[in-house]
Amino acid sequence: MHMTRRSKLRAWFKRGQSTVEYSIVAHVLLLAGGLAALTPVPHPEHNGDMVPIISWLFKAMDMFYKSIYFVLKSGAV
Repeated sequence: MHMTRRSKLRAWFKRGQSTVEYSIVAHVLLLAGGLAALTPVPHPEHNGDMVPIISWLFKAMDMFYKSIYFVLKSGAV
């Protein structure tokens, strides 16, 4: 099947449009996620002091990896 120059160009533009749309959606999600992670929220353990959500995420990740290390070190696995 022989594609004409115009149909090749049309296919190229469609592919380019979807790439641009994907890029815009990815950037919006990254920026919104970053903004949400840096938004301060009251911390219940520190008299309501404002701390970023990202600090809670890092604390949860630290606890998760410490529990994995504990299980591996205890010989349960």
